[in-house]
Amino acid sequence: MEIPKRLIDCLNENKVSYEILHHPEAITAQRIAQAEHVKARHHAKVVMIKSGGEHLMAALPADHQIDLEKFAKAIGKPAVLGAEAEFKPLFSDCAVGAMPPFGNLYGLPTCVDKRLAE
Repeated sequence: MEIPKRLIDCLNENKVSYEILHHPEAITAQRIAQAEHVKARHHAKVVMIKSGGEHLMAALPADHQIDLEKFAKAIGKPAVLGAEAEFKPLFSDCAVGAMPPFGNLYGLPTCVDKRLAE
């Protein structure tokens, strides 16, 4: 899977050092973390949310499930999981399931679980 150019450009422009790791395709973020020999709590997964007609991105540890009730409370309005057909067009440069946890690169408000900073 190719890395979206906008992500590479963002990392380079901000002088972020990175390493591209190749792994077999996997169905879940937890499996990708396993393949990369990274603890699942240190690997971010993306969950797409719809709230009030707006698309939002949530990034959370791969071994966690999103609590939509808590999420809705945090943003102050109802929230539901986004359907693939609704958000797939937003990510024309990457496959569904391989979206980077950088919603800002796609014009999406993004909420990051604080546990990813631990």
